[in-house]
Amino acid sequence: MENQIDILSKEYVIANGTNFDEELWFASYSDEVLDNPEDENGKPFTGLAYELYDNGNLIYYTYYVRGFIEGELVEFYKNGNLKSVKVLIHGQSNGTERVWYESGDIKFEGEYKFGVALQYTEWDTKGCIIKQKLSPIETDFKLIQSFTKND
Repeated sequence: MENQIDILSKEYVIANGTNFDEELWFASYSDEVLDNPEDENGKPFTGLAYELYDNGNLIYYTYYVRGFIEGELVEFYKNGNLKSVKVLIHGQSNGTERVWYESGDIKFEGEYKFGVALQYTEWDTKGCIIKQKLSPIETDFKLIQSFTKND
C-alpha cells in the first residue's frame, strides 16, 4: 500500500474551498450537492468543500464533481488530528483508505476498488492486529467485474 499522504493545510482549504454549512445545499431527490437551493435554480456543485467544528478546526474537506464526491475525502478529529483519508470515485472507495485513532496511531488500512475491500488490516489501540483480509476472494473479483461492465 502506498505511504504518501498529502494533506492540504486548513488555511488553504478555507481560502480556496466552500463552506458546506454556509454555501451548499443537498438536492431533495438525492445526495447531490447544489451551489444554491433548488428553488433558486441550484446547479450541481464542483469544487473543494469543507465543514468546520465549533472550535474552527476542519471536520473534513473533499472535492465534488457535478454534485458528488469525487477524489480525496480527508476527515479530522475535533482536536485537529487526522482521522481518515480515502479516495472516492463515483461515490465508492477506490485505492488506499487509512483511519487513525485520535492519538495518531493507525487503526485501519485497506485497499478498495469500486467500494470492494481487496485487502485490509485493522489494529486495536495497542497496535495489535484484530482483523485482516490478506487478499481478494473470488466473489470480490466478480463484483468488481460487474461494475466494470457497466462503465
